Amino acid sequence: MQKLKPRPYQAAAINEIRNYFSKGLRKVLLMMPTGSGKTFCFSKMIQGAVQNELHCMVLVRGRKLVDQASDRLFRESVPHGVMMNQHWNYRPVERVQVCSVDTIIARKIRPKADLIIIDEAHQAGSKGYRDVIADYPDAFIVGVTATPWVDKGLRHLAEEIVSPVTMQELIDQKFLVPFKYYAPSMPNLDNVKISKGTKDYVNEDLARSMVSGNLTGSIIDHWKELAENRKTLCFAVNIKHSKILVDRFNKAGIPALHCDAESSDDERKEAQAKLESGEIKILSNVGIFCTGVDIPSLGAIIMARPTKSLNLYIQQAGRGTRIFEGKENCIILDHAGNAEEHGLPNEDREVNLDAIPKRKVSPLETKTCKECFCVYIGPTCPECGAVPPPPTEAEIKEAEGKLKELTAETYDPIASAHKQLIKEAKKRGYKKGWAHHRLVQRFGAEACVEYVPDYVLNFGLTNNAFKSSPFGR
Repeated sequence: MQKLKPRPYQAAAINEIRNYFSKGLRKVLLMMPTGSGKTFCFSKMIQGAVQNELHCMVLVRGRKLVDQASDRLFRESVPHGVMMNQHWNYRPVERVQVCSVDTIIARKIRPKADLIIIDEAHQAGSKGYRDVIADYPDAFIVGVTATPWVDKGLRHLAEEIVSPVTMQELIDQKFLVPFKYYAPSMPNLDNVKISKGTKDYVNEDLARSMVSGNLTGSIIDHWKELAENRKTLCFAVNIKHSKILVDRFNKAGIPALHCDAESSDDERKEAQAKLESGEIKILSNVGIFCTGVDIPSLGAIIMARPTKSLNLYIQQAGRGTRIFEGKENCIILDHAGNAEEHGLPNEDREVNLDAIPKRKVSPLETKTCKECFCVYIGPTCPECGAVPPPPTEAEIKEAEGKLKELTAETYDPIASAHKQLIKEAKKRGYKKGWAHHRLVQRFGAEACVEYVPDYVLNFGLTNNAFKSSPFGR
């Protein structure tokens, strides 16, 4: 097999990491979007280390990621072993070892390593990961992820960040396909609690809400209208929810299958093969096809699971953006209000080692081209160069319950923020005045005239006065 040459941004990433190491740093985070070739990059780094007679370890969690990393090293002709229970490629004498973190913790073994690659580094916040990293104080460490936004940060993994390319730049350079994003109104999640442990919705409450039919648009009808005949991956809340969706698709004459964590590896592979061959159109899953899944022919994503996790949202959206012959774009059908929660997947988000940062780009700047229907951020369409006309009042209004393409014309961030602040005030036991003042502080008085009482608009609180007022507690 002919070896691939690094793309320019991949070569730049590898060189930047080497430069950091040459300056004395030992821990670097490589952040690159899904589909950009992160595995290829660290395979090249390992290849160079082996040529210098260094020992390397690829540290991951779970058999799927172990096999994925091993397969890529084979493609790059890098001799290696896999340190995992009963794995066919168990060869501990090799300079390169692909390891499951759970295996080396359980066996209390530490393979020799001058260079450690931590794949899916956003998952490496556990005590086990931290203990393993601490046992290699002299090793060079490269954490690799497409989604570095975690509550507790990744400072234990990295001193600097290398982020050579954005999702939008990959789309512009034709390394990823563009997406067309459609979304209904925010589902009713008033009675859905947020877990203190996971910081995401409580699964049982979420499932009850989504299964009970609180979606404003019909998943079946809108798939037939906007994504019919596209190979589609659906993300459901739980097993019951997923099976209900699959049953509804099948009854509508649309072949569909379900997979979850209890499905065997063979069942998952068979289901994925049926989707790729076209034998089924819909593959619904519960949390198992978010990472480590490569289905380039995938043409649509159904989000039927609301999430507070930016990482999970970006991982799900990224499943459909890989290039494939004849594939022009990916359709994302968001029936869960995730875009209202997090913005569009290709927004330019700050990477921060210490905590989840604020979004750089406002949804107000998200537009849909009237000429070619590309969803983008910026003054002109990156596909055809068209300049959008200013929206009319009629275009801003969205028909209730109708699934529409998410654009500046159909999305009202002030109304969305107002709803969320009212919910937040209710949960905290505050009066509505707290929410009204927060809204004005965020968007300005003139923009909030139709959402808040006159006394709030005329109150004229400064930031300092606001913090010390009853509304700012």
